[in-house]
Amino acid sequence: DGMPQRMILNEFLKSVEKAGALHKLVLALQNGLKYRALTGASYLSLLQSAWAMAKDDDMTLSQAMFSANAPMIIQKAMVEGRPAEGVLPSGQVAGTIDDLPSCAELIGRIAKEAEECIALLAGRVS
Repeated sequence: DGMPQRMILNEFLKSVEKAGALHKLVLALQNGLKYRALTGASYLSLLQSAWAMAKDDDMTLSQAMFSANAPMIIQKAMVEGRPAEGVLPSGQVAGTIDDLPSCAELIGRIAKEAEECIALLAGRVS
């Protein structure tokens, strides 16, 4: 939809953020071509979209071209199941998360809360 969004920071995203302008341009062009093949969009329409985003959203042309990567690198992570090779959108709530337990800790907490709820409900019945 062209709207800015937060991404979960991973090694791929770190490498993209550290990449030089030429590397970002090459990546943008590669993914733009993949996106074109997927959607059937013309080269002209892709360039028009990038230009419009740059003009309307206070982005540089480079940023707008790089945004063409989003559908492809999100797809790589979410559809193809390769999160280390793409990015995972996280939504606005990601900025409020300050607790990142391991899976084992999270399951333990959920089980403990469930047991407490069951005990509370059982106490009401008896």
